[in-house]
Amino acid sequence: MKQVLTVSCKLEVSPEQSIKIDAILQAFAKACEYVNQTVPPTLMNELAMQSLVYHNVRDMFGLSAQLAIHAIRRVSGNRKTSNISIP
Repeated sequence: MKQVLTVSCKLEVSPEQSIKIDAILQAFAKACEYVNQTVPPTLMNELAMQSLVYHNVRDMFGLSAQLAIHAIRRVSGNRKTSNISIP
């Protein structure tokens, strides 16, 4: 059996760092909205979504490759979760 330990800690950042983090988080949220609005609602496959919007997300929102992929993955996952019928 695999045991997982989780550590929670609070970051102490300078005001300048806080502003940069907030800007990245806002860009990420806007990228998620863009992906959700741009990709056809019936499309839930992450790789298919990625082929449609990856470069636009990177260019428009200035996100790193990792954050752009994560935004697409989040939208894909949310669509799949919302499509599951609850008995």
